[in-house]
Amino acid sequence: MVAESRSVARQTRKSAERRQRNRQTRTHVKTSERVFEAALASREPGQVAQALSRVASVIDKAAAAKALHKNAARRKKSRLAQRANKLEAK
Repeated sequence: MVAESRSVARQTRKSAERRQRNRQTRTHVKTSERVFEAALASREPGQVAQALSRVASVIDKAAAAKALHKNAARRKKSRLAQRANKLEAK
């Protein structure tokens, strides 16, 4: 599809750049979640707390960049914290 005007071409280009940036950000969130999962598997509370802190920071940054909706970010952080707290309770 060829753009009809310069403004449409620019908007298409910007849209592609944003899509790439958002995908990269969401991938970083998923990677951080996997690191957290590995920490949970180790069952070491100090490591879990550190991993939770890191993944929460990454999620907050993704929400600030609007790659994740703010409520989705809050929900993710809450669920991760619940899992971390469950480990500490044992």
